[in-house]
Amino acid sequence: MTIKSGMAKLSVLLTGGRAPATLELARMLAEAGHRVSAAESQPYHLCRLSRHVAERFALPKPADDPEAYVAALEDIVREHRIDILIPTCEEIFYIAAGLERLSKHCTVVADSFDKLLRLHNKWTFIEAAARSGFAVPRTSLIASPEQWADAVKRYPVRDGLVMKPVYSRAAANVLIRLPGETAAPGRQAPEWDEAGRSATPERPWVAQQYVEGRAICTYSVAYRGTLLAHAAYAAQYTMGKGACIYFEPLSHPAAMQWVERFVRAQGFTGQIAFDLIETPAGALLPLECNPRATSGIHLFRGTPELDRVLLAPETHEGPPLVPRTAEGSMVGIAMLAFGLRGGVSRKAWGKWIKSFVRGKDVVFRWSDPLPFWEQVNVLRTLRSVGKRRRLSLLEAATYDIEWNGER
Repeated sequence: MTIKSGMAKLSVLLTGGRAPATLELARMLAEAGHRVSAAESQPYHLCRLSRHVAERFALPKPADDPEAYVAALEDIVREHRIDILIPTCEEIFYIAAGLERLSKHCTVVADSFDKLLRLHNKWTFIEAAARSGFAVPRTSLIASPEQWADAVKRYPVRDGLVMKPVYSRAAANVLIRLPGETAAPGRQAPEWDEAGRSATPERPWVAQQYVEGRAICTYSVAYRGTLLAHAAYAAQYTMGKGACIYFEPLSHPAAMQWVERFVRAQGFTGQIAFDLIETPAGALLPLECNPRATSGIHLFRGTPELDRVLLAPETHEGPPLVPRTAEGSMVGIAMLAFGLRGGVSRKAWGKWIKSFVRGKDVVFRWSDPLPFWEQVNVLRTLRSVGKRRRLSLLEAATYDIEWNGER
């Protein structure tokens, strides 16, 4: 196979094989001529049956036994002569915690543990942005029921209020009081009371001013503070309150400039993503940061050189890579469920139909069809885990790799 970017063939190990973003990356790297392997702690995952993945390795669950997880990875990297290790999901924190050990045997595409945690933590991320001179929404750390009650009173009703755990993903457990609402509405009041009682120094929340505007998501690759690749997209269709399921490239120079300035200020290396809000006045305010791969990588499908910025970033020259396609991508099953379960109003039905017909499923490919059918096994496993542990499907998808402040 011809290597599109002209790079030497490398042996690449991906973790987080459960994610569509990881499958996308595996396909990109394999099509560029690299040998791709996947390591996972779940028995069924999207990379398991992909023809683009040469080897699959089973790992312990990192949240249960971090030491065993890193040791298993170290054995794989050493025994199979892995050149590059790329974490893609939240297991990146466990890998970064073992960075010194793993870096002896291969290049790990991850920044330091302390830096990753600072950006993952929703409070310290906002602090870091403010210290770097960015405008940020009014935000407070909530570490006790008393602070919770005080924040509910202090944040003006006219501005609205968002409460979310310092460590969370896909907008799980987020509570929103819209502008003008005098209290958590109706049935949500018990949720607010229960969440308020759960706030502790070990499991803090943030109170954040609700910001009206357009949600902008970004995905980027940086190396030592230099932005090498960048994509932006609007969060048009989501699963629940946060997990985006439809991705269409958005030309937004201001968002690129915002990200470029932030990664430079942090001296960041690796994959990084942001949730931003564009106010009606055109200002960009940061909400959250995910210092890892996210669904924005789907926008780079068919874009040569992405392998180079990840595997040999020091050789990249010129402006940041941007997606070459204007086509939308989607998590097809989730998008279909969104429409059929009443997520679309009558007025927006036509637009949803057009998006669904136009969007390319990020999992299915005629040339690599088995990952699509693997979704049946994945969903069956998630339902079983969710029922046993009393978790939603989204929570069950990440419970064994989440990093919630442990050290």
